[in-house]
Amino acid sequence: MYRIGILVVSGILSLACAQAPDEPPAPKAGTGGSPGVSNAAPARPVGLLPRSGRRGGTNVDTSGLFGFSWTPTSGTLAAITPVIEARAAYVDEAGARVAAEVVFEDVSKTEPGTEPYFRLRAKTPLEPDRWHWLVLEQDAELRVVGAEHGGAWSVHFFTGSFPHLVAARTSGEKDPLLMYLDFSEPLTVTAGDAARLVTQRGVAAGSCVLRGIECLGQRESVVTEGVQLRLRAPLDPATAAFEVPGATDGSGRTVLEGAAAAGVLLTGGALVVAPPADAWRACADGAGQCWEETRDVPAGSR
Repeated sequence: MYRIGILVVSGILSLACAQAPDEPPAPKAGTGGSPGVSNAAPARPVGLLPRSGRRGGTNVDTSGLFGFSWTPTSGTLAAITPVIEARAAYVDEAGARVAAEVVFEDVSKTEPGTEPYFRLRAKTPLEPDRWHWLVLEQDAELRVVGAEHGGAWSVHFFTGSFPHLVAARTSGEKDPLLMYLDFSEPLTVTAGDAARLVTQRGVAAGSCVLRGIECLGQRESVVTEGVQLRLRAPLDPATAAFEVPGATDGSGRTVLEGAAAAGVLLTGGALVVAPPADAWRACADGAGQCWEETRDVPAGSR
């Protein structure tokens, strides 16, 4: 199962007057890096933290554009760019690779106080309506924070509309009757969907779709990519299944239309996901059980 780690970055990043306008702020003295020096050798390894983009995401731009920040001790972006670009690529379903390039994202005006970050853009546009993977090869020179003990780090996505379930979590002892579902794109959920969205041994487990702390009214619906359900009884994830009707509207296609484009088959007119028991893990915060969609990078990618 893929995991995205979490990093609390210490230190404050400030803009050095000697930097070029398109160079991101350098760390203050004592936090690593050299303010105003864009060609300083990067520290080893360079540490990256995923900032935007999700595993299994859909309607992703054909440029890719997944975002990352970097640890203050890694050095300036100009210094670490060659390290990153030498180890980053987009891979398609056939295993063909497209080189990725670092593009600095200046958020100093739109998001004041936010650490600078960059996006990895495909050097040539990716094919639409295809599964792709962003792959970062980890070695002594580069690590993705939280996944340091793995090999290549990857995130899969689809360059078209295909609304489907990508993650689920129970809330554990805090409130055993709550269930959270994350979808790849916003979709329309009705009050009546509660009976199908989650089942336990083939029996409806959902009592109602929540909006805030209240259940949706009988004729109400909501457009969202994050669904919160009230359950009839505490759920055993090992025997749970999730169903999304094929007629459900996403952000461009119905589930049925998106599944056809993505090469995924429906069961009884619905998209059914039944994660095996060993696919569930304790959530990162220790509360509840979590499942996340995985999709292996094509073997022999070139």
